[in-house]
Amino acid sequence: MRNFIAGAGLNEAVAIEVLLDASRCNGLVRDDGEASVLASIRSGIKNGTARPRVVPEPRAQVEEVLALPAASVNGSAPPSEEFWDSRESLHHIRDFARARRVGPWALLAGVLVRVVAATTSKIVIPALAGGQVSLNLYTGIVAFTGGGKGTAESASHEAIDLPHVDVVGPGSGEGIGHLFRAWDTKEKRLVPIRPAVIISAAEVSTLNAMKARQASTLFPELNKAWMGEPLGFAYVAKEKASTSSGTTTDCA
Repeated sequence: MRNFIAGAGLNEAVAIEVLLDASRCNGLVRDDGEASVLASIRSGIKNGTARPRVVPEPRAQVEEVLALPAASVNGSAPPSEEFWDSRESLHHIRDFARARRVGPWALLAGVLVRVVAATTSKIVIPALAGGQVSLNLYTGIVAFTGGGKGTAESASHEAIDLPHVDVVGPGSGEGIGHLFRAWDTKEKRLVPIRPAVIISAAEVSTLNAMKARQASTLFPELNKAWMGEPLGFAYVAKEKASTSSGTTTDCA
């Protein structure tokens, strides 16, 4: 605390009195008086003045900053209310978030992922550099433990009426291609399973653990999915193959 007294610019006399009261309550002041305790307090404050520490922001303020887009922090984005009132759909998302007691920005992220996943893979990003790129979206919701990341994602399924898209957890890189195509034993060929899928990792520690596995290909495959490159690997056994292109993959 002595480092914070200097860092926060607190009144030294007030700080001494507060610490002295705390010492009395805790039984640190002995029968011989307050002199020894007072000397320790003053010595600590003197040492702390030489090494001041900035007082951390209150939790509520930190959560408020984390809930804003990065551009809003430096002032380049419009005020929050102006943004939410700019379109009827955004106004609805904000009100729905308040009704479900979740963060509106987190809910918006979940809704955008579902919108992209429900969009046909025939809609692509123009070939501004190189070739066309599939329409994919990766989002990351940041909050303290228990901050409502999962509840916001759950609420996004009901916020706007959209076609159903399967939501799965992350697995291996080899498994991503199999989310879209599988080997048909009767027809002896790869057949499509679904046009799109949402891969949802509830905790970033889960992704880190999978990445740490020996010879993990999860992140390289996610990078390929981001750019719309063909997914999967070449195997001698055709039933293991899952090479696919032109698919839509979204991560929430």
